[in-house]
Amino acid sequence: MRFFILCCLLALLNYNKFAYAIDDLAVNIKVDVTDQDASIAQQKALAGATRAAVIEAVKRISDQNGVNKFSDMNDDQIVNFIKETSVSDEKTSANRYIANLHLIVNTDLLQTYMNERKINISEQINPVITIIPVFSEFDNDTPKLWELDNLWRQAWDNYTLPGTPIINIIKDTTVNISALSAKQAYNNDIPALEEIKSLTNADDVYVLAASYNGIEGLNIEISSLSGYHDKQFIEGVKSSGNELFNKAIEQIIPILKEQADLLNSGSAQSSEEITVLFPFTELGDWVAAEQKIKSLNEVTDLQIQAFSPGKAQFVVHYNGNKDDLIHAIQAAGYNLEDSGNYMILNYIGD
Repeated sequence: MRFFILCCLLALLNYNKFAYAIDDLAVNIKVDVTDQDASIAQQKALAGATRAAVIEAVKRISDQNGVNKFSDMNDDQIVNFIKETSVSDEKTSANRYIANLHLIVNTDLLQTYMNERKINISEQINPVITIIPVFSEFDNDTPKLWELDNLWRQAWDNYTLPGTPIINIIKDTTVNISALSAKQAYNNDIPALEEIKSLTNADDVYVLAASYNGIEGLNIEISSLSGYHDKQFIEGVKSSGNELFNKAIEQIIPILKEQADLLNSGSAQSSEEITVLFPFTELGDWVAAEQKIKSLNEVTDLQIQAFSPGKAQFVVHYNGNKDDLIHAIQAAGYNLEDSGNYMILNYIGD
């Protein structure tokens, strides 16, 4: 492992030109692992979360070949790319470990290693969107999401998706199921969808509500957390089964790609920013504040500049005017005070 770290440090000294600069990536992961005892469960949870966070970052800036290279690394190699790890809501029993983990990936080291090993780095950061396929047999029927007979979600799970944008089909994990019901998804419950956005570390969340149009074709309603709405009719017959659903996916993917590109370019062109200092007592206070601020509709990005025990400094990128952002943050339970070149964030209660 020492040789691995030395190679990365030497590359940092010798290589000073990247295709672009990328800030450290923060990833939130909820873990719930059971094993022989709580200590082994904790080790497995941390190792799994570390690997997931690094792979998430690699997906953002590389291709499938790059993902495969990092997936082949052992745990001792993968952990070197993690800059910070904080834990909140930690619970243990005799053989179980539960916690919210906040991991920060060192993307400078990541890119340095990729350049040294000639692993492809994308020309731009790949956007990540989470898809929630809700299915109703016909209009006004009870919607399905997590049910095994949700044919629409099955079709997405079995379809070979393109590399960009990164499309994640929502997983039927205990955490996701408790955060979002089929009815909430169908009704576009904003708080629930914001929770899913945070849990899946996505740039946007799309609800794709599908139902048969009698015996001919599918009706698809598309709604995104960022505000996009559309309706698509897919020609075909109900009896064709997977063929009809696959045709629907092929028709929807270009729409998702176009919207992901617009979201990225729009954010880059129109976003304002402020620097914020947040003094906190417990690490859990910081994790909660970050999640709430990132989930606000006004906020397009949150980038950590400095992090030390009891204090975090970060930049908030937002659309609209500053007053709207301040009011939104107040509604989330926090107050922003102007302090010259930066603002101070204080918790005031939900």
